[in-house]
Amino acid sequence: MTHFLPDRARTAAALVAAALVAAGCSSDTTGPQAAAIHLLPQQLWLRPGDSVQLTATAVTSDSAQLSATITFSVSDTTIALVTPSGLLHARHKIGHATVTASGAGTQVQEPLIVTGTPFGVAVTPATTTLTEGASVQLSAYVHDSLNDTVPYRTITFSSGDTTIVRVTPAGLATGVGAGGPVYVLAASGLLGGNAQLFVRDSNLLANVPVAAAPYFVRVSAAGLAYVTSISDGIVHRITVSTGALADSIRFGVNAVQVAISAGGDTSYVTDRSTGKIYALEWSGHHAIDSITTGTDLYALAIDHSGNAYVGTGGGSAVYKYSLTSHAKLDSASVGPSTQIALGPGDSLLYVSSTVASDIVVVRTSDMLTVATFLPGAAGKPQQSVTSQDGSELYVADEFGNLRILSTMTGLQVDSVVTGGGTFGVALSSDGATLYVGTTAGKIFVINRATRAVKHVVLVGGTPRCLAVDPVSGRAVVANEGSNEVEIVR
Repeated sequence: MTHFLPDRARTAAALVAAALVAAGCSSDTTGPQAAAIHLLPQQLWLRPGDSVQLTATAVTSDSAQLSATITFSVSDTTIALVTPSGLLHARHKIGHATVTASGAGTQVQEPLIVTGTPFGVAVTPATTTLTEGASVQLSAYVHDSLNDTVPYRTITFSSGDTTIVRVTPAGLATGVGAGGPVYVLAASGLLGGNAQLFVRDSNLLANVPVAAAPYFVRVSAAGLAYVTSISDGIVHRITVSTGALADSIRFGVNAVQVAISAGGDTSYVTDRSTGKIYALEWSGHHAIDSITTGTDLYALAIDHSGNAYVGTGGGSAVYKYSLTSHAKLDSASVGPSTQIALGPGDSLLYVSSTVASDIVVVRTSDMLTVATFLPGAAGKPQQSVTSQDGSELYVADEFGNLRILSTMTGLQVDSVVTGGGTFGVALSSDGATLYVGTTAGKIFVINRATRAVKHVVLVGGTPRCLAVDPVSGRAVVANEGSNEVEIVR
């Protein structure tokens, strides 16, 4: 006999079933529900055309395996296809998708990445400059021919020179000695990529960027460095204690050398192209005066009486001018001169003639030549400086090393090997330390009395002239090759 429920009873039964479904329940209690599905492999990285067999297992909360039907799907079938049995096949399109395994009331998802064949290793940052003791974290990734990342590849790092840079296998690079470039290799199997690291000497305190080939520098008693840009008419002013560019004045065409008045309130600069000596007033930020000489001006020195001594780059004389009257007071016959050093008491000039390869000694009172040092030495004297007692002259020989001459005899009594290209030299205010620069990018810190090299600071570029700050004792280097001014200790 067939029984039928009244319409009202049938309606109530339907509502109960709907409520169970909405609550995530089912009137079907034929089997336990899974707590999780374990899907293998967990890292789904394939190349186009590759296939992999997926394995999925349903487990209870206590990790007991359940017998359950597992179905597979891929979120983007243009990237990959999967069969009911779990065979995953990457199509010929690079991209990302999601693989889902479902069954026993739960599901699990894993990312799928389809990439090209590993082609190389990229390292970032590609170029880094460190100070000794500092570190940088390098990162690297394997990429295909389209520069897309190839994941799940092990990468290890190694240093090409562990005396300069040490690096952990995970890529933490530390500067342990000045130098460079050192290439740090990031390797993944037979593939590799490099990062280039430079380690800056801890004695290099600052790099101040300036324009147009910095060439010459003087430092005032107030600790301000005045730097010329030889390829432009600019003088820069730098606060040595902070390594900050304080100001710049553009006034002419080719600023060669700068000098500071005895009172320190005015700086003077030679302009090679205009043949003028300009007086720069920094509070007004302009040139307030000039002396027209009509010659190819180059070297410049100022004594405590307010007289300027000017050498000519292509001429045959050193001229003496009054900065007050602008009058040319006298001259001395010398060859083309690139550097002039004043001896103690301002009584003597030491004029470097790079053409004649000698040092001409001129008495300032009457501009007479009293001696010629290094005649026929086949060198190229550049910047020079005397000892505080005036007994020795230290000459940077661009064709060789640092020459040490007796001012009494003019003979070379010693030298310090720098490897050649010696261009700049300066003496510390206490007279104990010489700073010597070479065009190979090195600054030698030398014990003046013993001639011992205490340290070599690698600055790079092409250092030209040097000066020492009497306040801090730091050396200031005009680096033409790097368009920087370095401050070293």
